[in-house]
Amino acid sequence: MTSSEKDSYLFVAAIGFGTSYSECSFSSKDDFVRNPTNAYSKEWLNHSSGKMSKRTPTCILFTKEKEFRHFGFEAEVKYAELMNTNEHKEWFLFKRFKTSFYALTSSDADVVMEDENGKPMTVLTVFSESIRYLKDSLLEECRAQNTDVKLNDVKWVITVPVISSDPEKSFMRLAATEAGINPEMLTLALKPKEALFVAAIDFGTTYSGYAFSSRDDFKRDPTKAYLKRWIDPSSTMMYNKTSTCVLFTKEGKFSHFGFDAECKYSDLMENNDHKEWYFFRRFKMCLYALKSCNENINIKDETGKPMRSLTVFAESIRYMKDSFLEQCRWQNTDLQLDDIKWVITVPAIWSDPAKSFMRLAAIEAGIDSEMLAIVLEPEAAAIYVKHILVERKDDEQLRTFAPGSKYVVVDAGGGTIDTTAHEVLEDDHVIELIRATGGDWGGTSVDESYLNFIKCINGDKVVKKILQDQSSIFFETTREFEIAKRTIKPNSDIKFSVRIPPGLCTTYNTVNDGDLKSINTASMKNKGQVGVTFTADKMRLASKDAECFFTDSISNICLHLTNLFEQEAGKGITTVILVGGYAESPVLSNAIKSKFPQMRTIIPQEAAWSVLRGAVIFGHDPSLIKQRRSKYTYGISVYKQFDPSEHDEKHKFVKNGKLWCDLLFNKLI
Repeated sequence: MTSSEKDSYLFVAAIGFGTSYSECSFSSKDDFVRNPTNAYSKEWLNHSSGKMSKRTPTCILFTKEKEFRHFGFEAEVKYAELMNTNEHKEWFLFKRFKTSFYALTSSDADVVMEDENGKPMTVLTVFSESIRYLKDSLLEECRAQNTDVKLNDVKWVITVPVISSDPEKSFMRLAATEAGINPEMLTLALKPKEALFVAAIDFGTTYSGYAFSSRDDFKRDPTKAYLKRWIDPSSTMMYNKTSTCVLFTKEGKFSHFGFDAECKYSDLMENNDHKEWYFFRRFKMCLYALKSCNENINIKDETGKPMRSLTVFAESIRYMKDSFLEQCRWQNTDLQLDDIKWVITVPAIWSDPAKSFMRLAAIEAGIDSEMLAIVLEPEAAAIYVKHILVERKDDEQLRTFAPGSKYVVVDAGGGTIDTTAHEVLEDDHVIELIRATGGDWGGTSVDESYLNFIKCINGDKVVKKILQDQSSIFFETTREFEIAKRTIKPNSDIKFSVRIPPGLCTTYNTVNDGDLKSINTASMKNKGQVGVTFTADKMRLASKDAECFFTDSISNICLHLTNLFEQEAGKGITTVILVGGYAESPVLSNAIKSKFPQMRTIIPQEAAWSVLRGAVIFGHDPSLIKQRRSKYTYGISVYKQFDPSEHDEKHKFVKNGKLWCDLLFNKLI
């Protein structure tokens, strides 16, 4: 074929051959000249929903004689029919078979792979018949526009990962040729580099952690991610997150993060050496109301000493980044920094400057901006929940993600409550119905209610004494409640018990010349007088009284959701997905179910890790969220000819003998 013949094509047809789904599009030369971005996509019937989709599953079905029968949705439907009559065992079904492509070391046409039941077939047959089906489907679409189109009138493009080896590229070209595509009319288009690992950092108000998975892990099971395990030296217990605390020396040099920072600071306090060191905890909330991305903003530590906020955040992220690298290199010594895609979670309700600040802190910590993604926490949670429901084939709850369905994600974290509402599209992507909203009503507000109760019991003199001499007592008090509050259950007849730090009793007894444990009643906000008892080192009160610590938080959350459901865009929402560490509180989940009985409430197992696991999935495949709502309306100032029926007299002016109105807002977005 001559060069002029190769360039005489009428159409360009592109095949996107994905691991889970495949798609194909085309455009004519004339279409491209008019609008290069305008391409026609092949649509398939999704038999389960009865709707059309621009993607079809990457699965192929062969008869027991190894003859091609169906591809995509039709392959799934036919195989299900065969299973119902127990005739499927001799047929050949291949799903997500593209993963075998990455194991090729040569373009040998005789390499075999196994189907769903372990029966062998050559890889070349599986790939070439899949490409043949997609090729023939596109030719039908092209001929619908031009009945005279011939095979050589079409220039073919097949996508392959940019990191594909030469044998992998040669194999794909061989498969396309076997499928009937002229190699002279074929181009392989390289997809962007896929990172070897995705590492996600969930930087929480109270607790932080990271999770990761390799590219191969993701292809085998998208929901599988490895969570870093942290040892709390004070209890020798292991957790999936560590406390969001960071310690700097008196010279301002990074010392420790997490549980280690807490223990080191406690050691310093015992020797009264802590006052010159810098200890920050729960510092994430300082970004909640950030109005500008100013890297020179200071925050104060536990004793009121200032430090540049960018240093505090960057060193915290650097610690988790280095911890992950150390863990990976222990298993894979050749891992390089640019082999890793980094994802950092942020609350959806944060301002744009706050999100920009977190990106700046990550770059300051040594993460390449090109390998960094910021994901909104409720969106990450939604991604994870959708994947686990698909994996578990929970038909009842899968209706949450059926095309046309609407749901709201409530990310109940330590500091903030984040809500975002989505609608599922026909292609399984989602759009944002209502821009992310929420407030600072998270789990720490419950801790604050408890701490205020403790302060009320002890009185102003004791509180003042503790703040002056030993503020760590209140830190320890809150820490004990953080753990104990998980045992508070609605309508329980078992009393709530929480450990009281010895220093609290000692200070009370010294200041009041009495015994804290002799108190049997105390005043509680929203409740009045309640009974309390002290046994050994624990304080006990009725479970129904302990529930009152949640009152303000839950009232705000329920009011917020009520307002959301009453919005025009909120009508039709049928499901509440509750995630985050606070979501594991029985008091909160029961309150939401009781307040909104008409809603389906989904609380995934290990709700506290939903955001983290979802962030890893997002790093591998960020395509779920197709459209978001802008926080603001954008436009420009214009002037128009004055219309007394709609314009304000005070903005009227005369120009060239005509009346005009100034300062009008012309909306762009």
